[in-house]
Amino acid sequence: MCERGNTMAQDLLGVEIFRTGTFKPSSGGTMVITGEHLDEMVASFGALVPIGGFTPVLKLGHTDAQRFMGQKNGAPNLGIVAKIRRVRDLILADFTNVPDAVIALIRQKRFRNVSVEVVPEMEFEGTTFKNVLIAVALLGAELPAVKGLAELATTLFTDAEIIPIEAPNTETYTWEQHMYSQEQLDALNEYRRYAVTPGGLSPLAVPGMAGGMSLVTGNEHDEWGKVSTNPTDRIAMMDKRARKIEAVKDSLPLGLRFGHDTSPIGILGIGMESGVIREAVERLSAAGILLAGLQPRTIWPVPADTLEFIASKERVYVVEHNHVAQLVS
Repeated sequence: MCERGNTMAQDLLGVEIFRTGTFKPSSGGTMVITGEHLDEMVASFGALVPIGGFTPVLKLGHTDAQRFMGQKNGAPNLGIVAKIRRVRDLILADFTNVPDAVIALIRQKRFRNVSVEVVPEMEFEGTTFKNVLIAVALLGAELPAVKGLAELATTLFTDAEIIPIEAPNTETYTWEQHMYSQEQLDALNEYRRYAVTPGGLSPLAVPGMAGGMSLVTGNEHDEWGKVSTNPTDRIAMMDKRARKIEAVKDSLPLGLRFGHDTSPIGILGIGMESGVIREAVERLSAAGILLAGLQPRTIWPVPADTLEFIASKERVYVVEHNHVAQLVS
């Protein structure tokens, strides 16, 4: 949440606003949305928004005759569409500067859905842009033409609410802190085991929970766990993993120290070598040779305590049991 002037505003990230499919709007006829339409929308957004004056906004409904927070004329925007992206058959949007009053109404499910306003073709400086997004409307009593999008309230289960991270480097850290409750899972339109989130951590449903079935594969996949060779999915998953490292690095477990910590000589190793190293430190200590030992429990990203241990010693011996000395390098 960020403070702007005398009002409070928040960001809504990863909101589903558009998808492929065949739909029958209330105005009549049939509307067919293809993957090409989604790609055109993303491309137009990327080309026009940086120019200025083309930034889409969040608004109430599809009418301009609306009032909010007491204004007498005009329709204030209720947020800015900062980014859109295609994920599989969906367009996801990030909204910034959304007033707390609107967030409260979404949380209460007064506004459950959204609907996009799109210009099929727009000319600008001799270039034709297709499927240009100009606004996203919040819908309360109205039904959206495009069905099958996740309800707005599900986006309020932010990283901070669903997957709180304990204070850095606590011994009580467990992955149970990053799991959906049954209530949260029930509120979802569908469960995505590898959902793209701002912090990179995808909330987990415990196996056996109603609505929590998922796919697991060793290959690259999409948000649902289905194997995918689509470059868009690959980039989204790689970026998500990088963000996840940043999100959890301060909560990863510290190494275990043993021996004489003030000794200028250190020795460290991981895994099966640790027991042998501890025995060696004890035998050398009995012989009057004092060593400081460290068993790192996190390899990557390299924790600060590992670097501090190395920096505090005049010499450090690394005991490894692999062909290329991976830990040293």
